[in-house]
This record gives sequence, C-alpha cells and structure tokens, in this order.
Amino acid sequence: MEFRDQIRELTKSFEKIIPNIHTEEATKHSLVMPVLQALGYNIFDPTEVVPEFTADVGNKKHEKADYAIMINGKPLILIEAKNVGADLDPCAGQLTRYFTVTDAKFGILTDGIRYHFYTDIEKQNMMDPRPFFAINLTPSIRDNEIGEFNKFHKCNFDPENIASTALTLKYIGEMKRYLKAQFTEPEEEFVRFFLKKIYSGKITAQVFERLQPMVKRALQQYLNEVVSDKLRDALNDTKDEDEAPVEQEAPQSGIVTTEDEIEGFNIVKAILSEWVSPGDIQYKDTKTYFGVLYQGNSWKWICRLYFYSSKIRIGFRGKDKSEESVYLESIEDLFSLRNRLKNSLDEAMGTSGSE
Repeated sequence: MEFRDQIRELTKSFEKIIPNIHTEEATKHSLVMPVLQALGYNIFDPTEVVPEFTADVGNKKHEKADYAIMINGKPLILIEAKNVGADLDPCAGQLTRYFTVTDAKFGILTDGIRYHFYTDIEKQNMMDPRPFFAINLTPSIRDNEIGEFNKFHKCNFDPENIASTALTLKYIGEMKRYLKAQFTEPEEEFVRFFLKKIYSGKITAQVFERLQPMVKRALQQYLNEVVSDKLRDALNDTKDEDEAPVEQEAPQSGIVTTEDEIEGFNIVKAILSEWVSPGDIQYKDTKTYFGVLYQGNSWKWICRLYFYSSKIRIGFRGKDKSEESVYLESIEDLFSLRNRLKNSLDEAMGTSGSE
C-alpha cells in the first residue's frame, strides 16, 4: 500500500478510537506508534526506535524524550507525545531542552493527530520556537501535506534535503498565517498600507474610521472572487459527475431545485474542493431542505441549506450527526464559513454506512 493510502486509512481508524483514548500512554500506543510504523520504522527494534530516550539537561536528570528515531546510531529525530487534544504550544519548551543536548536535527511534538515539526533554522543547535511544518492527521489531510510528511519516511529520510525545504515551508507558512489573519480582521498597519495606495488625501482619524470597514470588505470580496474564478473550470469539468441519480429523481417527487440552491451548492463545492475532488461533492434536494453530500451518500451529509422567503439558513454537520444552524443574509455569506464547512466535511468523511 502506498504511503498516502496508509495515512488516509489511519486517519479513518483514528476517528473511531479517539473517543476511547484518555491518557498519554494510550495516545502513544494507539496513535503515535502506528504512524511510526507507517513511516517505515521498526518500533520493536531499539536500534531504530528508542522509547524513553535519555536527554538529561544540566542538573536535571532523568529527562526523557518519548521517542528517538536513530539513524546511523544517532538520535536525529526526537518525538514528544502528549495526550490527544492537549494544547501543544506550551509543551514546545520541553522538546527544546531535549533538542539542545542531543544530536537531533528535527523535533516532533504531537498529540497523535496534530504533528508539529521543528528544526534549527534561526540558530544552529537551538530549536526554533515555532514549527516549520504542521499537519493534522484527519480525513481531510491534503495530498501535498502527506507528500511533505513522506520525507520523514525511513526510505526517504534525507536531513539535508528536509533542511533545505524547511526554510521555505516555515516562512511561507508564517506569511499565510499573517495573510489569513489580515483577511479575517485586518490590523491598523495593514489597513493604512492599503489606504496609502488608493487615497490621495491625508488619512485623518475620521477618514480611517470611514474607510477601514471597506478595506475588510474589499479583501473578503476579492478572496471570494478568486475562489470562484479558480474553481469554475473544475466545476464545469465535473458537471457530468454531479448529475447523480439522486439529483435526477427530484422532479419525479414534485421537488423543484431552484437557482439559489444550485448557487449555494456551487459555492460549497468550490470551497470544499480545496480538500476533496469536486466530483465527491454532490447534492440531494428534498421537500424540506437542500442537502450537500459526500460521494452522494445521504448518511454522509455535509450541510443542509434552507431557503425561506426572507432568509437563508445553513445547518452544519456536528458530532453524532447533530445539526448546528447559522442564518445568512445572502448566499455569498457561505464564503465566510469556510472553516465550519471544512469541519462538517471532516465529520461526514468519518462516517461509514449507507442507506
């Protein structure tokens, strides 16, 4: 089985067992060790994977990293695992101490699902305070993320190669996080940068207050347009695939699919196409709601759209198929709900069964 398929299979199995994992030891045994095996390491060979690796720091004795991956007899990768769902950020300091006193080139901080990768880009032999790469082992993991993860496979592991791409991954990631924050809630400095480019007069406090909301609105509208334009061709290419039997049967039951419903579906599909094939996002119209499904399976519904005379409501899939509703002023508001839609997709992809 290819590494990509192995990881995707693990993400599905993890979702089923996570509710029964309540301790750090259970996390390591049920979540971390299967991943190490998928990466090609023999977890039963102490010359390859050393559990409880000693990394004493100064006067602190009995300091131990949860795992060390040994390459040519040296601990090149240190792994510190926490209980699934734990806040990882405060734990980076512990991994930093181990990193400094060993020959490690890379540190991994994980809760079994989230993996944060560290190295020493900023100062040699001193672990950077922020990871250069991070992934979540959920069903919506992207192929390019699996590709980066595959570089840590035993057969592919090349410290120099990883180090050469770590700088790019780190700073592109930082830039993306910054831009995401600005598109969500632009800072004053960011707003002034834009206003200086478009406003010829003096930017007084009154001018700034009047134009600041417009900058935020312009950014969000531009992002929506980019997403729509980028994926329009993909949506057209999969038009035949979208005409699933459940959709064609609607007229026979007296159900009329409206243009607003199709527009809403196309927006949802465009957003979710970032993680799955556009052809996997289908719909089923009913008399009470318009459902968006994963792979045409009604058990794997992602969200439901309700169109009333004066308002629109979207129901997101929650835990145990619960439905969490949000009201929209217009169908374009769906673009601002990207994260909620992704979470609903994760829930749907983790569901098995058929009608």
